[in-house]
Amino acid sequence: MPVVVMLWGASAAFAQTPGAPSSPAGGLFGGAVRGAAADRSLNLSMSLVEAFDDDLQGDVTGIQATSARSSGFYTALTPNLDVASRGRRVQVNATIGSNMRYYGDLNRLVSVGHSAAGGFSAQLTRRTTLSLSQSISYAPSSSRLFGLFASAAPADIKNVVDAAGNSAIDPATDSAVTSAARNVAGSERSYVYGTTLGLTHAVTQRATLTFDSGFRYTDFNGPPGLMELRSYHGGGRFSYRVSRDASVRLGYAYRQAVYSAANEPVTHDIDVGIDYLWPLTHTRKTTLGFSVGSTVLSGPLQEGAVLNAERTQYRAVGDASLTHQIGRTWRVQGLYHRGLGFVPGLTSAVSTNALTVTTDGFLNRRTDVLASAAYSTGDSPLSGRPSEFKTYTGDARVRFALTRTWATYVEYLYYLYDFNPSLQLPPGMSPHLRRNSARVGLTLWLPLRQGLQS
Repeated sequence: MPVVVMLWGASAAFAQTPGAPSSPAGGLFGGAVRGAAADRSLNLSMSLVEAFDDDLQGDVTGIQATSARSSGFYTALTPNLDVASRGRRVQVNATIGSNMRYYGDLNRLVSVGHSAAGGFSAQLTRRTTLSLSQSISYAPSSSRLFGLFASAAPADIKNVVDAAGNSAIDPATDSAVTSAARNVAGSERSYVYGTTLGLTHAVTQRATLTFDSGFRYTDFNGPPGLMELRSYHGGGRFSYRVSRDASVRLGYAYRQAVYSAANEPVTHDIDVGIDYLWPLTHTRKTTLGFSVGSTVLSGPLQEGAVLNAERTQYRAVGDASLTHQIGRTWRVQGLYHRGLGFVPGLTSAVSTNALTVTTDGFLNRRTDVLASAAYSTGDSPLSGRPSEFKTYTGDARVRFALTRTWATYVEYLYYLYDFNPSLQLPPGMSPHLRRNSARVGLTLWLPLRQGLQS
């Protein structure tokens, strides 16, 4: 069963997913939609943003109230550099990114987060492929909770390099990062290191055998009330494609999180299920997909800081999607995810249900539009106290291409979370927050090197 990169937990994964909408013929901005990938590429992307965020709702402990609750403007610079080499047998990807912000009312320049990731995939034989990735990120401690928020798409271990590279600057919790960046001291920063190793073997044209393993370490750099988290996973899966749209699978994965010597919850992910992508129309413009599985969680029951006897929980996990292609340039998609995983910043496993609705496409060759809304809810199955939470996020963006390498955009973000007060959160993070953000930005996408191998 693949591991969700953001949540670091169990999920079923689709065998196939519909692609993104294509740009109109001659679409201008290269950073919006790129054509066929070059064998070698080196791309620099950078955004300069002027933003306004409104008042925080809720008291933030350990921070001066006048600073934590203020509205105001800030300027953000987010450079990113990625390099890729795609040979016949070996593919290599690497990315590095950063997020810097300047708050004029505080006369303060803040380093919000930095991240780097790299990985490769090598075809050992005609049917066997080996993949390895490594990532590191640096960000405010509270931003690690983005695993609780609905994602725009089901995560896949094959995308671990891209996901890890973006993990320090996640759009869903960007407003929370804003408040943390304004107020959190350097001692409340965190580092996350991740490694994954995978092996895929095509037994036949229809049958595939996959093994994957990984390690993730979150270091909160010493703030009181937060425990470092080490998590491990390993497992295998056999899948058989029954038809163009359906496959069956059988697999098992073992995962363990280490919060302390006495708190080491374990999950056994029993992956017996099906992956199905069903075209609802003859033109295949509307598709319904679903994937199901199950997991068994065992660990000590937590009553605040007190650990009691072990408890075993059985949970169903899965994903579902409904996608409708509108012409060649627009897409509407709904996604549902139910999973169980370990989230840095919390001291117990978390069960989540998340729903996301997204539409994106092109008005013309210069203008693309994105709108999304998401909701998630969940709790901690091993908590002896109420531990429910819910989150809402919304995003609307219009981007206009000035040239192939320059674009400007306007964006609105809405963000709300509500945690049960008994749920232990990172120091300085309020259990309730609502925030609105408006932004105007300028984006540069610069292909420093593109080419085909001879």
